[in-house]
Amino acid sequence: MGVDVDDLTGNVFNAQTLLEGNNAMCLAFTAAQVASPDILRGLLGNIVKAVQHLTDALNPILQTLGCPELVKYDATLFDKFPGAGSGL
Repeated sequence: MGVDVDDLTGNVFNAQTLLEGNNAMCLAFTAAQVASPDILRGLLGNIVKAVQHLTDALNPILQTLGCPELVKYDATLFDKFPGAGSGL
């Protein structure tokens, strides 16, 4: 069983709304922003600076897509999968 998109996004997105407009891309870019500290931790010493660069690059993209406001992204739902949160 996978991760429920409703639970992951605090009911902002679901299987049906992901197919509407740019919602799938919005979720993908948001997930990239949330996961970036863990991914970059294994690659770079100064992750704060790297995450800021990534955020600076992604924020204008998210604004042009007209993404719904996502106030919750529960990445802990991935913890049940082997390797989740282990970094690189």
